[in-house]
Amino acid sequence: MNRYQNENSAKKLLNGALSLTLSALIVKFLGLIYKIPLSYILSDEGMSYFNSAYTVYTFFYIICTAGVPKAISILTSSAEGEGDFEKVNIMDGVTSLRSET
Repeated sequence: MNRYQNENSAKKLLNGALSLTLSALIVKFLGLIYKIPLSYILSDEGMSYFNSAYTVYTFFYIICTAGVPKAISILTSSAEGEGDFEKVNIMDGVTSLRSET
């Protein structure tokens, strides 16, 4: 790689990090906007139920958006690389069932 390519990739990396930081701040701000009125509407008891359910929801959301799709893609690509297309078809069926639920 020459110097220009290194500077260009560093600039892209910095722009990507900046955009992710800004989007995270916007999401946190929007969460604050909806949670304050929600706490007035639900009162203390309602917010305790909400926070309990939200903790469980967040756990499963993280698993579904991070762990499972990556594991399925790794298994599918390794099966395809080995030429085991029957296994690839099974993985395709699993992902179809997962996306319908």
